[in-house]
Amino acid sequence: MIRSRVCVIALALALGACDVQSLVSPDEPKEPNAALSVSGGAEPTFLRFSSEQEIKDSVATFWAVKGDNSEVILRFQPDDDDKGGGSDEGDHFLRFKVPGEALHLRPDGTPFLEGDSVAITIRVDPDGRFIFHFEPVGLVFNPDKPAELQIWYDEADPDLNGDGLVDDDDVATEGLLRLFRQQDGSTIWEDIGFIEFDPLDDEIEGEVHHFTGFALAS
Repeated sequence: MIRSRVCVIALALALGACDVQSLVSPDEPKEPNAALSVSGGAEPTFLRFSSEQEIKDSVATFWAVKGDNSEVILRFQPDDDDKGGGSDEGDHFLRFKVPGEALHLRPDGTPFLEGDSVAITIRVDPDGRFIFHFEPVGLVFNPDKPAELQIWYDEADPDLNGDGLVDDDDVATEGLLRLFRQQDGSTIWEDIGFIEFDPLDDEIEGEVHHFTGFALAS
């Protein structure tokens, strides 16, 4: 667990999660608090999931509807003590929230009208890194009311900088965590920062203006 480290990031959201195992129907703005920068060709240091946690939701699909709030939560497998009891769904590591007015343009450029819907899929990096691929690629959100991405990293590998040691350098690395974006077909990761930084929980939250790949890294 990483909750004892110094730098932490948080945002509390209050909408209910959908079942991620099934479909449930019901020019880009600047990112706040983040000067957009390109990683300069050097790949960021991605956080990795702890080997002690098994991911339950490696792929999640849900419906977003123009005019309705919707969200999806990705979770780990429940603890062994809770399996079979039905009382624990598993700890969460990602929440993606789509406000009712967020849907703007389809990948083909046509606008969403009230009541229109789209199936959204999130895929977790199969190599265990905090990288998440969003589909359909090219989906655009309202610049005045974008979608919101929240990531918990308390179950990340504590070796945050990947040097094989867990020490004070990892505490320093935590303070450098940011959200990165990779455009479809590109090898460059862009630093898009975050919109919430709070020293209470291991969380980071940012805005999503269109679909591509997103990652938590330093």
